[in-house]
Amino acid sequence: MPQASALHLACFFIAAILSIPSSSAWQYANREVNTFAVASALSYKVIKTSGTVGLKAITFPPIPSKRICDPDFDPMATSNLPITYTSSEPDVADIVNGRIHIYGPGTATITASNGIGTASQLLTVSDLQRPYAIISTPLINICEGATVSFHAATDNAGANPSYLWLVNGVNVANNSATYTTSSLANRDRISLIVTNNDYCLPLSSALSNYITVEVTPFTAFSVEIASSTTDVTCAGTAVAFTAETVGNSATAPVIKWFVNDQYANHAGNTFTSTTLKDGDIVSCQAFGSGSCLANAIAYSNPIPVAIRNDCEIVVPNSFSPNGDGVNDYWQIKAMGSTDLVKVFNRNGNIIFQSKGYTIPWDGTLAGKPVPVGTYFYLITTNGGTRKLSGSITLFR
Repeated sequence: MPQASALHLACFFIAAILSIPSSSAWQYANREVNTFAVASALSYKVIKTSGTVGLKAITFPPIPSKRICDPDFDPMATSNLPITYTSSEPDVADIVNGRIHIYGPGTATITASNGIGTASQLLTVSDLQRPYAIISTPLINICEGATVSFHAATDNAGANPSYLWLVNGVNVANNSATYTTSSLANRDRISLIVTNNDYCLPLSSALSNYITVEVTPFTAFSVEIASSTTDVTCAGTAVAFTAETVGNSATAPVIKWFVNDQYANHAGNTFTSTTLKDGDIVSCQAFGSGSCLANAIAYSNPIPVAIRNDCEIVVPNSFSPNGDGVNDYWQIKAMGSTDLVKVFNRNGNIIFQSKGYTIPWDGTLAGKPVPVGTYFYLITTNGGTRKLSGSITLFR
């Protein structure tokens, strides 16, 4: 390349002094000279006929792709003249103190100029990789007040991410990859935003997936028992007790019965005994199962029993089974569970008999009313050691 003493554009009919390096090839006097040997610097006049004559070349290598947060860098163009740069897209990248400063993603043409010629290269700036978050939990059905943890799995979050956990869209101020709480209400929605802090500016993810939690309030588990009689009961008479439970037991609760706080070796919803003594106290314990029970074991109300050992069997001498709801049954008080009752007609035939007399006689035989008249009974008690007999009149 000829070297000019005037480092500017050569104007029409203005002389410029060129120094020719050895072994240079150029055009001269409308003819091409492949070789031109000189021993020293010569003076030449460059005649401009139109346009401009470029005296200095620019070497501008391709610009590597960049990211938003990359630091300012030298475009690396070279020339024997001072170079200035311009950008076609200042919002993508611009020139600051002779270096390229990146502002945003996109493409920009960077042009290098030395006052004589220009050269351009394309700059491509890629956007930052936005972080991504997904949350999970082993439990979505919990009891009220139960502790539950939510875990974050992230991508592109960097080495020092920050976490913003949200409950129903409200920040719960927990900067951790795991969020643990015991204060959720039914149908609360949990989500997360994660931020990458490794870039030149923090970059947050979109909102993660939602997890909706079902919360069941605790319920008290209880049991209550009732007795078949509240009256004084004769010794040997069967007394029945029934248990009823309240609560959300997942399966049928197991019920165990106790007499004077001692296990009666019986389980089930009912308990019947003929061996109770006066002053005995009957109770039960119910064992529930399932979630959200405030208590797994419930203790029933106690029921004391009154037992008489000298009960007198009272036998009515008449009744009127006419369906008017009054005195329709032959009611015998203080019958024991082993006592045997037999009723005979005038011919000595048994027309009714019952052991324990749990269902009183209604004046029928084989489902049909017996005639009005006098009948006879025999009651055997205490295993046959005591017998009561007499007559009974049946009216209609």
